[in-house]
Amino acid sequence: MITIVPSLASADQLNLEKQLSKLKKVKNIHLDIEDGNFVNNITFGMKTIRAVAAFTPQALDAHLLVMDPEPWIDQLLALGIKKIAVHIESARYPAVLLHKIRTAGGQAGLAFNCMASTDRALPYVDDVDYVLIIVNIMQYFMSQN
Repeated sequence: MITIVPSLASADQLNLEKQLSKLKKVKNIHLDIEDGNFVNNITFGMKTIRAVAAFTPQALDAHLLVMDPEPWIDQLLALGIKKIAVHIESARYPAVLLHKIRTAGGQAGLAFNCMASTDRALPYVDDVDYVLIIVNIMQYFMSQN
């Protein structure tokens, strides 16, 4: 099954409350958490994530585009964010992180750029609940025409 979830990284960062209010009809909101190291961009830190989690009734899922995902996991789970995807390239021991998420009652995901080989997920097939493929929707639809 393919699920498309709006990402808060695409929202107007100066008006997050208004942007979240416009999303009241969607069931899930995606948090792309970027640290400026794993990827060049920086989105938001725990202070903003805490505020979003307190404000919105929707389920949140986290995509960790960070060099060291482990410190984020406990904090996100404590906020009730149960769906967390880590990039295999940034996890020193991916199975340990996936197990940590699942043991705490979360859903563990592995994230891949659409150009990366998802074969790297095969050793973790019993440890993952989902695979997150990063695609630029506009580029995808443009290439279909």
